[in-house]
Amino acid sequence: MTKEHFRKIYSLFPEPLKGLLMRFEDALIYIFYGVLTTMVNYAVHFWLRLMFATDKDWNSIREMMDAMETSAMPSAAAAAVAWAAAVAFAFYTNKYFVFEKKTKEGIWAELVGFAGGRLLSLAIEMGIMFI
Repeated sequence: MTKEHFRKIYSLFPEPLKGLLMRFEDALIYIFYGVLTTMVNYAVHFWLRLMFATDKDWNSIREMMDAMETSAMPSAAAAAVAWAAAVAFAFYTNKYFVFEKKTKEGIWAELVGFAGGRLLSLAIEMGIMFI
């Protein structure tokens, strides 16, 4: 969703609230895509753990969680792959929707710099996995 899409949504609100939303538009869009990035991270992590689970017959959330504990995909490995997917998603959405940069020149250098800046989040996630 571009700023134009968000502005169409804002137009549905009463004027005082619309003005407030417009005032904090950049932050709201950044938060929106940040939440989606977190969802991508969790979805990829859980999907990997479940795809490699030895028990694939789940009838409840509890059974699904138990199956992930016996997964052949280690939690730390799933977290690392999920982190990479989330960073790629965040890079794309930040570049084209949040900051609206349309240039394709130097995209690999930008991606490496962006991922390098996110390495701290990977270290924190790996620490949490081992705790």
